[in-house]
Amino acid sequence: MPDAQIDCLSQVIASAFAELGVNPPFIETILLLDRRYVGRKYKAGGYQAVWWVEKNVVEVFDQDGQSARLIDLEQSLEKMYA
Repeated sequence: MPDAQIDCLSQVIASAFAELGVNPPFIETILLLDRRYVGRKYKAGGYQAVWWVEKNVVEVFDQDGQSARLIDLEQSLEKMYA
């Protein structure tokens, strides 16, 4: 993952959690499926955000585990460096 994408991912996660009133620290987990890297999961304050590497989106889940928001990481990256 390029450095710019890592920075963008970190900022997107922090921003998404801040909008929910959740502050760091976050627990980060690497997601594997059949020993293949599929993304990362971030947990804080009962909320979760998952970065799905193939789709390059961050999916934010509320405290009930329901999908609350999808964030296109590529669009976020373009906005950051435009």
